[in-house]
Amino acid sequence: MKFCFICPEYPEGPHGGIGTYTQQTAKELSALGHQIRIIGVYPKSYPAPDYEENGNIKIWRLRVGNGKFGWIIPWIYQFRIIKKWVNENDIDLIEAPDSRGWYDIKQLIPAGKKAKFTNGLVVKYQVEINDKYWGMLFESEKITDEAKQKARITLEKENIKSFLTGMVNAGKVWFSGFYIDPLGKEQSFVRITIVNKDKEGGDWIQDMEEASSTACYSMGVHPSSIGATPGKSSSNMSGSNVREIFTMKQALEKGSKDIVLEPYFVIKNYNNWDVEFDIPFMQLTTLDKNTGAQDTTSNATDNTKK
Repeated sequence: MKFCFICPEYPEGPHGGIGTYTQQTAKELSALGHQIRIIGVYPKSYPAPDYEENGNIKIWRLRVGNGKFGWIIPWIYQFRIIKKWVNENDIDLIEAPDSRGWYDIKQLIPAGKKAKFTNGLVVKYQVEINDKYWGMLFESEKITDEAKQKARITLEKENIKSFLTGMVNAGKVWFSGFYIDPLGKEQSFVRITIVNKDKEGGDWIQDMEEASSTACYSMGVHPSSIGATPGKSSSNMSGSNVREIFTMKQALEKGSKDIVLEPYFVIKNYNNWDVEFDIPFMQLTTLDKNTGAQDTTSNATDNTKK
């Protein structure tokens, strides 16, 4: 096979785990007779040739240019080179690391949301308690000790806080009395004011969606097929679209399945066996089929072994 590795730090110059992994993998595949092409964007000062060959391994190092947009030109050039290789059937498989930070971004988003919920939430309620309320409370409960009065005030505040929060208390009603002051105005014993009505938690949804999509596409998986699109209403995939995505995914895997079955075909031909080997596709069905999925095969014979 003909492999292409995208690597921005292929040795012998300074490199980390990506460079080490790429070099070792390339050497092992080359020893098995495969053709290897390695391409990447490097700083001008990277101490290695722009092009070199080592047996079946060919390395291209594209240099970052000068000027404001000098960094992007080699990336465009790299894309065009790889596209040319694909069109001319010079490569069968492309491998690239996540060296541009999408995985890190995806990890940082939930950490940022957690930090905001922990440290940055605004006050939702303002509770005003008239001094006369405490006098009435102490009198009704016959609390005269000062220490016990302070403890009762703390407990009452916690009770009010618990009443205002949590799903269990949704829809409940708070009853509070009032009195008329000497000026003829109504004075409430307890007044509760809603300060913030905005719903929290919608930040960075688009960033999370972009990071999830990039990670999924890099693995050859459509985000909607595994529910990777975040948000409560972001996914608009119908059942038909999901079935089509699932079918296309399996169709793209046919080459890998054929490679897995190749040893069985060799054994079959050597022994003159009258059997067929196949890895079936799972075809998702509609409700009118009375089943969730069914096996399908590209072989026409009835003696398929699965």
